[in-house]
Amino acid sequence: MPAEIERLAAEARGLCLACGVRADTWPFVPHVTLRRFTQPPAASVVETPVHWYADRLALIESGRHGHPGPYRVIATAG
Repeated sequence: MPAEIERLAAEARGLCLACGVRADTWPFVPHVTLRRFTQPPAASVVETPVHWYADRLALIESGRHGHPGPYRVIATAG
């Protein structure tokens, strides 16, 4: 993982703790959450696109019915 991402994850964790927000204690693994506690999205525009390289993809379920739970790999590619 690039050092910049590790540094960003550590900074985000530190900011959460400084604000009294509980942060995950396990090591950061880059990922994209597609759906969590969904509501209709607010209209917004991304001004600066985000680009990254991925050598594999995984569809992972984490919990059910709005409750956290064990991670389960549904499918992988790459």
